[in-house]
Amino acid sequence: MQADKPNHHPSSLRWMVALSIVAVVVLAINFLDPPETDRPATSGKALGQAQQPYATTLPYRRDDDEYVGSASCRECHADEHKSWHESYHRSMTQLMSPETVQAAFDGQSHEFQGELFTMHRRGDEYWTSIESIDEANASPDSRDSQALHLRLGMVTGSHHMQVFWLPGMMGNLQIGFPFAWLVDDRRWAPRNSLFIRDPHTVISKENWNMNCIRCHTTGPQPRPNQAAQRFESRVADLGISCEACHGPAERHVERQQRLVRLPESERQAALDAEPLAIVQPADLDHVRSSQVCGSCHGMKWFDKSEEWTAHGFRYRPGDDLEQTT
Repeated sequence: MQADKPNHHPSSLRWMVALSIVAVVVLAINFLDPPETDRPATSGKALGQAQQPYATTLPYRRDDDEYVGSASCRECHADEHKSWHESYHRSMTQLMSPETVQAAFDGQSHEFQGELFTMHRRGDEYWTSIESIDEANASPDSRDSQALHLRLGMVTGSHHMQVFWLPGMMGNLQIGFPFAWLVDDRRWAPRNSLFIRDPHTVISKENWNMNCIRCHTTGPQPRPNQAAQRFESRVADLGISCEACHGPAERHVERQQRLVRLPESERQAALDAEPLAIVQPADLDHVRSSQVCGSCHGMKWFDKSEEWTAHGFRYRPGDDLEQTT
């Protein structure tokens, strides 16, 4: 879909990044509780091997509690880890790379609300240029001299479609890219046309940190920082990983590492005597095992009184979902 050049009304999209990002952040922050600390997230904890300043736009890894990350499971559970790694759960949220992006960032341009988005690559990086069509039409060289050039960092989905996220320049705020890639059709489509909504709903600019983070990551903490007017979002893992269904594994890993160091003659008895400190959903009753899935697949809107924005959800696999949500 190559854009033509008719007259357009002034742009309503670039403000998301350039001007009214503040409004998006303030809207989210003013109705939420700030985290206990205003200490900025440590850039070295950004997921992946990205360099500054790009790294600061990505979610940070939780390093202060009971989550250990899916990589810690592989040593003892190689087959299960391999099966999970090949699943759509694992690839629900990923950093963008040639291994994770299926979409064509090949220089094609698409129009949205008076702006022209051109998707392209710079080596292994994925970028978009955002031009005002009116500004370009008025320019002798048909280019918008104030065009934005942004590197995209994250992708959601890998099965039927992939949606992408733009850096919001307010901590690691991520906002929705207006086009999504249809995997089977191998084409771009307007993102607003791909989700079923009440036709009377006013479509707002999408904020990953307060919405998709809930169920498309493991151990999410949105962490809007009201004092600094930024997000400092953290997760245990991008995607839906082992601890999303089995619960935080720090105590389990510590137990295993400690007990396997015992003399072989004592090891099995000690392993049998001490609880696993991990949840196996198949061993739960039918209500609690269903609630493990229902914590995401039966999701609803969350009340700010839960304080989940700062500390994450209270629910852990095996809990009564009705009492912790």
